[in-house]
Amino acid sequence: MDLAGVEKNEIGRRLGHDFYRYGRPLDIGTNDASVREGYLEAQARAIGQETPDRFTRKWLQLRIGAFHRERAFDQAVTPELIRSIDVAHCPVLRIALTHGEMKDSDWSVDRINNDGAYALHNLAVISSRANTAKGKRSFGEVFELAQGDDTVDGLTPREWMRLANVMLGPCFIETPGLMPILPLTAPIPLHTARFAAQVIQQLITLTAKRPSGKNLLIKHFKRACASEASQMRLVRMIEAVHVGLKGLDYPWDVWLSEAVMKAFLDWHDGLDAKGRAQTAAIALNQSPVNIVNTGSTLHTWNLGAGGYSTF
Repeated sequence: MDLAGVEKNEIGRRLGHDFYRYGRPLDIGTNDASVREGYLEAQARAIGQETPDRFTRKWLQLRIGAFHRERAFDQAVTPELIRSIDVAHCPVLRIALTHGEMKDSDWSVDRINNDGAYALHNLAVISSRANTAKGKRSFGEVFELAQGDDTVDGLTPREWMRLANVMLGPCFIETPGLMPILPLTAPIPLHTARFAAQVIQQLITLTAKRPSGKNLLIKHFKRACASEASQMRLVRMIEAVHVGLKGLDYPWDVWLSEAVMKAFLDWHDGLDAKGRAQTAAIALNQSPVNIVNTGSTLHTWNLGAGGYSTF
């Protein structure tokens, strides 16, 4: 047996072991031999069993599905990671998520970039309905639907735009220079790949409503404006967001205003390279998030293999 086969068998044995450890049923007659071996070995050793919470159950479900489809599964994806990305409402549909009720509102863990593995920075919790609608669609296909007029596969253009926002960072992880700046109509999912413009928009959305927050943003970002004209564009943009946020139940809708987006792009695109770097640094300093780089971060994504394992 080659090294790839040895690796696959070891993954299968660990998977079977964990299914027994957490008392999950395993169809001994149909699962892979290595999975059966791991399960039966753990059973023979009578290892202590634990009652899994829903995050552990989801982790096992994702792992067995990935194993059978030969999708790569990063060891950094743990029940604790899944817990940390959990949300109460679907960022695409804005509905409360249910759990194990066999409804389209049930929570699901999505590989955001379909060409990537189950890996750190490539996962988000969305509703089953949004996940099913997304399917195998690329970012380009989703973005095209977001700019249309019709409801497609149960999602309105606005919902497709929210999905495009969820997909943005992970889908441009290799080509950040080609990433468009979208109206940030949904919060960036926790622990996903994201880039400077998104982080800046998110900080502004969460801060600009209060007069004190508005003034603080202007104070911080003025340092990145090399000219008086740039400073004036900054003030107009922050003021536009501040006014636009008033009366909104959902703050991310402020970016649906053409005037707000134009003001943001006028300011952002007018910055020189040094100014853009400064705004990114300022946003990072003020936000509890990180911009994901493309170095070791991408090693476990298996993008070259379309997210599949190399065994």
